[in-house]
Amino acid sequence: PVGTLARVVSRSALAGAGSRIVLQGLRRVVLGTLESAEGCLWSHAERLEPPQAPPPEEAARMREHLAGLLRSLSEADKTAPRELAGMIALYGDDDERITDLVASLLPLGHGERARCLAEAAPARRMATLIHHLDGALVQAQAGAALDGRVAERLRRKYLRAKLAELKDELGEPSAHELEVERLQERLEGAPLSPAARTVALRELDHLRRAGGS
Repeated sequence: PVGTLARVVSRSALAGAGSRIVLQGLRRVVLGTLESAEGCLWSHAERLEPPQAPPPEEAARMREHLAGLLRSLSEADKTAPRELAGMIALYGDDDERITDLVASLLPLGHGERARCLAEAAPARRMATLIHHLDGALVQAQAGAALDGRVAERLRRKYLRAKLAELKDELGEPSAHELEVERLQERLEGAPLSPAARTVALRELDHLRRAGGS
């Protein structure tokens, strides 16, 4: 298994039986066989040597791609860490520290985090993070677009309701009332028999009352 070799920076007792231990990670290591002795697990560790790094130009393109995705994600998802893109710039071309920092602050799943830890090559870790960010950005943009459409529909519904209230207060005829008036004008000019006119006027009166219910 792959793990992180660390040194203890500080240790303090908490209320009850708990303790708070601050560790400083030093390097990735490959653990040997674990043995239990004296109430602890013991093992030997060998340094995990990264493979040959990609050409500097390719590594620089991957870092810029990663930073761009982080900036886009922070704009599309307000819960994403907005300062992360600026923080990785402080590490220059140290892809080891950049990938570890991003992996520690992004909401990765347990499997994704484990793959990043076990991967010796910083370039492959960065590719894994870029793949995760691509998916997270698509989801965030789709969610933002959906929220925008829902908000626009609610806004239009609210404006229609307020317009109807305003027309009612001002005494303006509604669309239904205007349609009834238009039908009445056509009915008055139509050459109908007295019986047909009586039936038509009765139906028009029903239509008028239906609009007020």
